Parts: sequence; C-alpha cells; structure tokens
Amino acid sequence: RAVKLVHVLVPRLPAAHRYRILLMRRDWREVLASQRLMLEHRGAEASGPSEQRLAEIFDAQLAEVERWAAAHPQTGLLDVDYNGLVRDPLRGARRIADFLDGELDPDDMAAAVIPSLYRQRSLR
Repeated sequence: RAVKLVHVLVPRLPAAHRYRILLMRRDWREVLASQRLMLEHRGAEASGPSEQRLAEIFDAQLAEVERWAAAHPQTGLLDVDYNGLVRDPLRGARRIADFLDGELDPDDMAAAVIPSLYRQRSLR
C-alpha cells in the first residue's frame, strides 16, 4: 500500500506499523514559487512569514521527519532529489525500486516522469 502525505504528518503515523518513506526533496524556492502562482491563479495574495523564515520552518520540519524515522527502527527513509529525478528518471526509479525491495518496474516508473510538467525551476 502507498499513501502520499505532507511531510509534517509523518511523525503522526502510528508507531506500531512498518514504513518505507520516500522523502521527496525539492528546492524550497521552487515550492514557494509554485504556491505563489497557485494563489495568484485563485486571485488571492500571499501573506505570512518571509521566504527566509518559511525556509527555516521547512528545514526544521524535515529535520523532525528525519528524527522520527531514526527513532523508529521499523521505518526506512529514502531521500529522493526531485530535480535529480526529473533529470535522470531511470536512475532515480532504480534507487526507489531497490529501496522498495524491487517490487516495482523502474522502466515503467521512469516513463511516468514528464519533464515538461516541471515548471517552477529555481534560478541556479
């Protein structure tokens, strides 16, 4: 079974179960740009903490996920670099399939990546 959830909910998972978590890492500037664009399309304005403060909060939340996973021996955690996955889907798919004990087809997984949908790219 697979469930997609927001990272802040990971520490709320029932501790009695075994988990294999794929933690998708993406440049926080891209995430914020995507959220800003979504708000603009809805006719709303972004308000709240500065981008720098949001980045600090986001980093702290991810650190909490890592601490929670480390404290639960029945939990595996695989960091997945979003940008790397888009650049080289087959390599990323193979890592994920290995992490999940080879239960998925990396070629099929890689074919599902559509780079043209990657619109919010950071200015690196």
